[in-house]
Amino acid sequence: MSHGYLPGDYIDPEVLIFLDGSGGIFTKDPRLRRCGWGWAQVTADLHFLHGQSGGLQGITHTVPRAEIMALEYAIRAILASPTDEVTYLLRSDNKGVVIGWTKGARWCRRSDQATAWARVWSLVPELTRRNITIQVTKVKWHITQADIDAGHWTEHERCGNDHADRLAGLGAASVYDNLDLVGRLSATGWGSSPPVPSTPRR
Repeated sequence: MSHGYLPGDYIDPEVLIFLDGSGGIFTKDPRLRRCGWGWAQVTADLHFLHGQSGGLQGITHTVPRAEIMALEYAIRAILASPTDEVTYLLRSDNKGVVIGWTKGARWCRRSDQATAWARVWSLVPELTRRNITIQVTKVKWHITQADIDAGHWTEHERCGNDHADRLAGLGAASVYDNLDLVGRLSATGWGSSPPVPSTPRR
């Protein structure tokens, strides 16, 4: 889903891009977990420019995979933008995404998310050809006012991460919209303790 973004739109390299993945409202129940991803571009004056969200396809629904897909689709948007010879700064609250991008393709091929990472690294030759640099660094998940007051994080980082989190949640919700929860629970069973929706966590 696009949120103010259309493929081919200009992605300003001066504006941070925030990434996130979500396990949806049933993130704690692997039988029902449906994951989504999102990326958001937010200015230093806290203005949401645009972003994208989507849900994972297939039967493998894990939040780490969703986090990697947020990176993939942010890079795809960058490559669709009419920009060359620039550097983009991306922020993820997922340590695995930051480590994987920093360690490189060889390291990612040995990870338990090798398939998702392969999709990301397939985009790198085009980045190289156009001399586009991607830097991925960590941002704290759910930054508090106390974190900001202490100078550990900024309001910009909190706002950007919150927007990416919201889009990832919408991505997960889009999968739930198409999911037969009753049929799936009947097939898997839940004993005497039906699952309770929870606040999505990573």
